[in-house]
Amino acid sequence: MSAAEFGGMGFALGVVRGARSFKVDKLGRLTGVTYEQVWRPDENTAECRRPTDDTYDALQRMVTNYLYTSGYSRPRGVTAFPEPRREKPLQHSMETCQCGFYGYYDGSNDYYKPGFVSAVVEGYGETLIGSRGFRASKARIVALRIPKHVPVPLATLIARNYPSIPLFDKFSRMVAEFPPDAGGQEVTPTSDPTFWEREA
Repeated sequence: MSAAEFGGMGFALGVVRGARSFKVDKLGRLTGVTYEQVWRPDENTAECRRPTDDTYDALQRMVTNYLYTSGYSRPRGVTAFPEPRREKPLQHSMETCQCGFYGYYDGSNDYYKPGFVSAVVEGYGETLIGSRGFRASKARIVALRIPKHVPVPLATLIARNYPSIPLFDKFSRMVAEFPPDAGGQEVTPTSDPTFWEREA
């Protein structure tokens, strides 16, 4: 996934809709695929996972302490390892960070694996639009598809935890009733170089 696929075309106003996958934990809660943040049935706010300046400085101090306690010798004449400092503090922006909730607005679902749950989500708040989807600072689930690979007891917990969200037995039915946005680009053989290889 490139940065342009989920954040290269600019900001969106209003709500965008896209498809995505979720892992499921033992309590029947949906979590992200890469970062396992638990999704609630109502509004979700993205958490940035990039280290802060304080985290970076703490890690640097840990490395320095490790060097001291591990017997690494300092160069002759050096009485202490220098305390590394960052030249500029980390600045947070969705344009320079990869945080946010992802959704594919072309109807694909690249992260689906057996046992994952598919969904259609709406993204809003600070939202970046790319060539294949969006990243949003806030999102909510609007439709779910629980596949047969999910054990029945776990599927029952998912349905209990997300009672107001419509459930579908097929991905195609879900996206037909809750279509992802086209993002201004209809998927055609000329607009998408992977058109003939992609899953419908």
